[in-house]
Amino acid sequence: MKTIYTKLLFLLLLLPFSALAQSTLDGVVLDAKSKQPLPGVNVIIQGTANGTSTDFDGKFKLSKLNKGDKIVFSFIGYSNATVEFNNQKNLTVSLEEESNQLQEVVVQVGYGNVKKKDATGSVTLLTSKDFNKGANITAENLLNGRVAGLTINTSGAPGSGSEIRIRGGASLFAKNDPLIVIDGLPIENNTGTGATSILSSINPSTIESFSVLKDASATAIYGSRASNGVIIITTKKGGKKLSVDYNFQYGSGKLIKTLDVFSGDEFRQIIANKLPGRVSELGTANTDWQKEIYRRTDFVDNSLTIKGNLFNVIPSRITVGNTYQEGLRLTNSFNRNTVSVAMNPSLFKDHLKLKLNANYSNEHNRFTDGVEGAAIRFDPTQPVYKSNSIYGGFFEYYNPGNGQITPQTIRNPVAQLLQTNDRGINNRVYGNFELDYKFHFFPALRAVVNLGFDQANGERLKNVGRDAASSGSNNNIPYGTNEYNEGLRRNKLLDAYLVYNKTFGKTVFDLTGGYSYQKFQSSNYSSGNTNDPNLPGGPTGFPRYTPDTDVVLIGFFGRTNINYNDKYLLTLSYRRDGSSRFSKDNRWGNFPAVAFAWKVKSDFFKESKTI
Repeated sequence: MKTIYTKLLFLLLLLPFSALAQSTLDGVVLDAKSKQPLPGVNVIIQGTANGTSTDFDGKFKLSKLNKGDKIVFSFIGYSNATVEFNNQKNLTVSLEEESNQLQEVVVQVGYGNVKKKDATGSVTLLTSKDFNKGANITAENLLNGRVAGLTINTSGAPGSGSEIRIRGGASLFAKNDPLIVIDGLPIENNTGTGATSILSSINPSTIESFSVLKDASATAIYGSRASNGVIIITTKKGGKKLSVDYNFQYGSGKLIKTLDVFSGDEFRQIIANKLPGRVSELGTANTDWQKEIYRRTDFVDNSLTIKGNLFNVIPSRITVGNTYQEGLRLTNSFNRNTVSVAMNPSLFKDHLKLKLNANYSNEHNRFTDGVEGAAIRFDPTQPVYKSNSIYGGFFEYYNPGNGQITPQTIRNPVAQLLQTNDRGINNRVYGNFELDYKFHFFPALRAVVNLGFDQANGERLKNVGRDAASSGSNNNIPYGTNEYNEGLRRNKLLDAYLVYNKTFGKTVFDLTGGYSYQKFQSSNYSSGNTNDPNLPGGPTGFPRYTPDTDVVLIGFFGRTNINYNDKYLLTLSYRRDGSSRFSKDNRWGNFPAVAFAWKVKSDFFKESKTI
């Protein structure tokens, strides 16, 4: 017993010396090829939780090191490096890019994901490093021109929606828009009242990636709605380390080129030569109507993102953003405020994964009608304003005797913009909560439940002044008009499915099967009136409330991915869709798909560096 006490005393005496033996290491991590510093590299002592990460200059400081400790350096897209600590004071580490980085890229497909090298369907993945840079107002601006077979055409108005086509149109009379899925929630492809587009409510800075599904094999899992392709949008997740990111952008624009038309002097000369008797009807001004309807524009975007580990167990992210853009037309503008929250904790040693995405957006828009046609055709000899005009001081063609608008004449395009106040407001809340559980007693099997919600409530009021010639007055002195619309759209989703993944020898099986329920609700209220004081009872109105019939979609789906010897790939998918839009006798449809792929490189081009 005395011997044991002696040994324990000896060990206790050694402990302070061992603590004093711990050292601190300073270092820098570089890209092996470019020799540029790498920020955000994970630096961890192997087998411990002691670690840090490199700063913006690639530098790090690691303490509590003992001789012989192995330090592991890891960074996405680079091969890990391990260095043994031998009491160095400074260390420089170079990381090599992974040669198989492209093959290990994971792409989102319907109800799951797959490695890009193992995808049998036509799928294109775009991540933040591939996005378009600059002033990106809406989500589709990030991938315009980046995906083969994907075309995006926009009107150019601020925050305006785009016509999106994947491999062209497939129908002459039905819609050709692709299905859009945000974090597992398929959204309705209709613009809400007061909004500019279905994607205008998304803050582009919160988007992590796009997966574009192009062919029938890739899209069949979504059934009838995916006949024109699918765009899957994945937003950014929470982080375990505290970080604050603020982004500010300012931009300015101006009119670069206009159509070549006659100036006022040129127009007068033509009339004098061809119709000298009508020269007296011309004015004395030189007005370029195209330049009069346009202005210099400003764009401002602010975005603040905070990431951190809430309560040390919940990786979280909150993003607050504001975007303001002026349109080229005099009165056109777009203003969006957004708040986005993401939480993605993992519990029970990663057996239970939870994902919460919640988003709120508030849009304020001022819309304009197209006046370019009038600007090209309007008389360049006339001024924009006329002091004695009864139409708000704007020049218009009318009979001075009775004030009636001259029939079949073009309206002043500047007056149309300035005398029309067309404003919209749209508030939208959307998001999802996903539960992913890997069974403890059967790790090859996972159960996934996804709940989604999307609600947009908007209103739009268009008011045209009493003294506006463009108010639609049936050739009488106008009394002004206004139109009011209010709309509500609601979308609820429940997805529940099982995923089985198992390897048998050289064969990897990935089986997915489940159920989907989605319900769409909407209602509209509209009214319009003419503010004519001569009518009995004052202004007239025609209010109308229209509750739309609820639409319910139910789907049963399944998919099998079989990978044999990492060479032969087979994908079988099937979906049975039911829609309440149809009668009971014609409610259900079947959507099967088969795809096969053979990695010929492994047989014929093993040594090739080109293929």
